[in-house]
Amino acid sequence: MNDMPDTAVTVSIARKVRKGAEKQYEDWLHRITEVAVDFPGHQGVHILKP
Repeated sequence: MNDMPDTAVTVSIARKVRKGAEKQYEDWLHRITEVAVDFPGHQGVHILKP
């Protein structure tokens, strides 16, 4: 039996990364994605680079 409600949420985030901070942003993005996948019901992350 699944205790999760039958609902879905989509979150879209757009960020402009400061020039020279690309590596720090990529590192943060990797860490936050690793945390997100542990949440029940998580269905994925899609990253679109400019």
